[in-house]
This record gives sequence, structure tokens and C-alpha cells, in this order.
Amino acid sequence: MKPWLASGLLMSGSALLLRLHVTVKLRAIMELDSACSSEQLACHYKYRSISSLPSHLDSILRLYTYSVAMAGSVESFLKLCCLFCLVATSSGQLSPAFYSRTCPTLQTIVSLTMRTTVLLDPRMGASLLRLFFHDCFVNGCDASVLLDDTATFTGEKNAGPNANSLRGFDVIDTIKTAVELLCPGTVSCADILALAARDGVALLGGPSWTVALGRRDATTASQSAANSNLPGPGSSLSQLIAAFAAKGLNARDMTALSGAHTIGQARCTYPVAMAVSVESFVKLCCLFCLVATSRGQLSPAFYSRSCPTLQTIVRQTMRTTVLLDPRMGASLLRLFFHDCFVNGCDASVLLDDTATFNGEKNAGPNANSLRGFEVIDTIKAEVELQCPGTVSCADILALAARDGVALLGGPSWRVPLGRRDATTASQSAANSNLPSPASNLSQLIAAFAAKGLNARDMTALSGAHTIGQARCVSFRSHIYNDANVDAGFASQRQRNCPSSGGDNNLAPLDVQTPNTFDNTYFRNLIALRVSTRIRSSSTMERRTRWCSSTAPTPELSRPTSRRPW
Repeated sequence: MKPWLASGLLMSGSALLLRLHVTVKLRAIMELDSACSSEQLACHYKYRSISSLPSHLDSILRLYTYSVAMAGSVESFLKLCCLFCLVATSSGQLSPAFYSRTCPTLQTIVSLTMRTTVLLDPRMGASLLRLFFHDCFVNGCDASVLLDDTATFTGEKNAGPNANSLRGFDVIDTIKTAVELLCPGTVSCADILALAARDGVALLGGPSWTVALGRRDATTASQSAANSNLPGPGSSLSQLIAAFAAKGLNARDMTALSGAHTIGQARCTYPVAMAVSVESFVKLCCLFCLVATSRGQLSPAFYSRSCPTLQTIVRQTMRTTVLLDPRMGASLLRLFFHDCFVNGCDASVLLDDTATFNGEKNAGPNANSLRGFEVIDTIKAEVELQCPGTVSCADILALAARDGVALLGGPSWRVPLGRRDATTASQSAANSNLPSPASNLSQLIAAFAAKGLNARDMTALSGAHTIGQARCVSFRSHIYNDANVDAGFASQRQRNCPSSGGDNNLAPLDVQTPNTFDNTYFRNLIALRVSTRIRSSSTMERRTRWCSSTAPTPELSRPTSRRPW
């Protein structure tokens, strides 16, 4: 069996066990207190009061970003960024970290369930994306599409564009049930649907994106609103343009979003003519061609034809790797940083010494400390089986680092691809370029400035120390000799890092959440409770406090109008 398939089946098995566990616990809860639990289950789809435009654009414009970047237009991409900034100013308190404390396992539950679902029924990825779109296009992304009809309203399920065609309700129910067991009364169905749609796209080889969370569920729904807002399969081109314009989207946006039809199936009753007419279809194609201008060699779509399974292979391997060894997410991020900081992101750090050069692996900052080479080797071997002689190790390392961060609760980002691998490496270049643990503040600022990064950039990037572990040899001097370290923290660290010996003993860089990518490192830095040496200056202190106060946290991201629970 191929390694990536084995890892996929392993994760699928974990998800099935989770479902079985959920079923057993749910029965036990219902036997203990049927009234309470049925009320809990009944309010799946309650509590949402957020305006429609920001929630709608927040998720849908991310798909547009992907389509534009695939086509390669700098102009279109910049316009999209402007549109997204307009949304960001009105999105209020939505944040990817909204549940980081109240339900830290949320995205893992969604991901595991979606992996099993898409493995058994690949079409479901498209169905959930469509369900999400049909939810957002009516009154915003508020899960109103999930509501059954009641005595007081007729919902959206049986509206013309939805009746007998929307699918995926049972998947959302399954996820919600599992989430309620672990985080009762916390997560909205609107957020679950947004995450499930994202994961469905990613599992089918599409992009992943960071989902802003904190939506509230609708308590009512309107069939007439769905009928009047959702574009029907018989809509003319002018009707389609008008429908999207009402949501703040132009014809180019509409054309890009139509690319979601690359997955899924259509019923016989909706023939190709539903796209409006031959004339309209040709016009749409022309609009799409306007987007297809070049933005240079690197592109997220670089391997879309030559190796379409690349990102799926990387993601599956990384998911299994981080599940078995969470520290590896941090190790691969460090490996990527140490690669890029020398001669660019060219995978030169992966090269072994040869008769003609001494490589970077044994440079001072790298020797006996860099990890993750075997993970890149594993991914590369599988990619070679699927797409021989196509994908560079530099691109694989960039994707693996991104996925490692995301799997530990951090952000995801779009990776431009098309790098070429180095054929040589230089140990001296690594020694002279990479900052060492002993570097002082001016040396660090100079090293980052040489790469076009200022002190604020450097401060933000240092937040990567929120994950991973450090060796005793790298922080011994700090905990024994420096004055700017919390005495209790130093004493705690000294128990595992003696003044002599034990050089390879490990300690987490973030004492509070060592396997979660968050902003706790900055808070610990201010409290002088970090293993890395603290280079103090009033400027750096201000920047550190800025990072600490502006990075997403549950306290900062919660809306002023709290949920009843």
C-alpha cells in the first residue's frame, strides 16, 4: 500500500472511531438527562445576528483570490486585496482564533470528519461548498439554510434552487454532535459549515484558507428570501450579473467563482443550457480570459496540470506526521526558515556534503539541531511516484512548513510555486547569514535588514517560537547568567538543564501552549519567561507589546454581544 494512502486510511479510521465514540457518549448523555441534551441538540442552529455582506465576502472572496492567482493577474489580485480590506474593516470581531481556548479541537474534529466523508463520497466536498454558497448568498453565512420549516416560518431548504438538490446536512449534524460532546454550547453551525466547505475543497486538491470564526446562527429563515436571492439555473447573463452585484461582486468575480463547478455533479434536469445560452457562455469565457494574464514564474497553480495531487500528498503526509509528532510542525518551519535565509528558498539546506562542496547541514546554527529531512524525503518519494521529475524539493518544503503551522492551529497561506532546487550549497554562507542564539539586538536587526525585513518584521517572525523545543545548550547561558529572566522560570528550566552536561535536553519554547501556534510566546516574552535570550530595548519592547496585544486571542476576538450560552 502506498504511504500516502495508508496515512489517509489511518486518519479515516481515527475519524470513524471518533464517530463511534460520539455515538456511545451521546446515548449515555441522553439516558442521563434526555430533556437537557435534546434541548442542546435542538439548538444546533440558533443564535446568529451578523450582517450579510461581510460574512459572505469573507469566505467567498478567498475562492476568488485563488482563481485570480491561478490565472496570474497582478492587477486583479491587487483589486481583490482592496475588496478584502473593505470586508476586513466591517467583519467586526471575527477571528480564526475565536475558539482557540473554548474549543481548541474544533478544526481537528471538522478535518477528521471531512476526510472520512470525502474518502467515502468525493462528491460531498462539492455538495458542502454549494451548501455554504447557498447559505451565504441569502442573508449572510448564518446557517439559516440548515433550519427546518416550523410553525412560524418556511425555511430555505425547499426554495426553488435548493429543493431536492442540496446535500450535506447529515455531515454538518455529525460534526456538530461531536463538537457538542467536547465543547458543549460553544460553536455555531455557521462556523462548522464554513470550515467543512473549506476542508472539502482542500481535500479535493484545491486551496486551503484561514477561516475567520465567531459567527452566530440564525434563529429564522425565509424561503422567499432564498428564492429571490439565489440565482437559478435558468437565469440570463444580465440576471446573474445583477444578483452578484447585489452582493458587491462584479462580473469578473462571478466568473472566477463559477470555477467552483470544477467539482460536483449536475442533475439531468439542469442541462448545459442552464448556464444561460451559448452567447452568454461565450461571454463568460471571454471575461475569464481577461483574468488570465501572467504574473511571472511563481504561481499557486504552477503544478495544477503537471501534478494536481501535490498539495493533497503533502497535506496528508503532514497530517499524519504532526499527529504522531507535533514538534515536527515546528521543526519543518525552522528548516524552511534556515533554507530561505541563506540563498533563498532553494532547498540548498537539504543537500549533503559532496567532494566539491561542504553544505549547510553542518553549519553552526544547523548542526545536530535541524530536523525534518526524512519527512521531506517521504513526501518527495510519493510525489515522484505520482509526478516523476516534476516537483522541486524547495516547493515541497514550502508547502510542508505551511501545513505544519496550520495543523498546530496557526494560519494557512497560499504558497506560490515553481521554485528550482539548488545544485550546490555553502556552509560558510549559512554560518554568515543565519542569526545565532548568541546574536545581540543590533546583529539581529542587521541580519534581517539584509533580507529586506525591518525590526517589526523580525519581531513578528520571532513569534514562530510559540511552537517547538530548544536544546539546553542553546539557552543555558540565559537561565544561569542573564538578569532579564523570571527567577521562577529560570529555576524550572535549570532542573532539566544543568550548568554542565545535558546539552541535548529539550524544553518547550512556549511553556503554556507548546504545540499550539498562538501569541502566547509574546506574552511570555514580556513576562521574561522564555528560553530564548531576550534582547532588550525600548523599541523592541514596544514592538513585542504590539504583537502581544494585536495577535488574535479569544478575549480580543469575541463580539461585544455575547452568546446566551
